Amino acid sequence: MSSLAFEITGKILKISPVQQVNDTFKKREFVIERVEDINGRTFSNYIKFQTTQEKTSYLENYKIGQEVKISFNIRGTKWNKNGEEVYFTNLEAWRITDAVTNNTQNQPVQENIQSVNHSNSPSEAPTEDYKTNESDDLPF
Repeated sequence: MSSLAFEITGKILKISPVQQVNDTFKKREFVIERVEDINGRTFSNYIKFQTTQEKTSYLENYKIGQEVKISFNIRGTKWNKNGEEVYFTNLEAWRITDAVTNNTQNQPVQENIQSVNHSNSPSEAPTEDYKTNESDDLPF
């Protein structure tokens, strides 16, 4: 199975605290603002991302208002509760870089990811499979 990776640049608007979802899964959400000029008009898009597990620490070195470049995967989950199918889509950040200096402040973990993939290519971005606990109300 191949994985598609995407990149986007924007300004950090919000960084949420780490959420310990269950004994084995934690996540952290953050929001960026991406401003685009279309035919002389300025539009803002507000995009929520998440980091999971050890990647939740990536945001420790960033602050509100900072311009960042985010490498991410699109993750989709189907969940069945009480016979009804529900779908979730997450933008899973796996690398965050300062957009001005182009420095990756989460370098130690990133080196480990690159050594596993044997490539620096975003098209071979890491993905993780998460098991859901059927007793939880949410699938993540």
